[in-house]
Amino acid sequence: PNGVDWTRHLESAPWDPRQYHEVVAFDDRLWVIGGWTGTRHRNDVWFTTDGVTWESLERRPWNGRHAIGSFVHQGSLWIAAGYQHRDVWRLDPID
Repeated sequence: PNGVDWTRHLESAPWDPRQYHEVVAFDDRLWVIGGWTGTRHRNDVWFTTDGVTWESLERRPWNGRHAIGSFVHQGSLWIAAGYQHRDVWRLDPID
């Protein structure tokens, strides 16, 4: 509430450590998308409603990538490009 004091909600998340990933709020969830682990590009997607319990999104039709552009537009989650990619993908809200 004061913008200074933080509280850890999870000691260790279920995904591999990474950098150059995307984090976005969409559909009342937080999303972690892609990234670089230091040896490989990731194409995994994780989401949570509470910051503690994370689930993996099973269908990820794109290749692994990092430095992705992500945004919410017209009620959908979009990811665009990434390092050495030019494609654009859309995810509609989860039922």
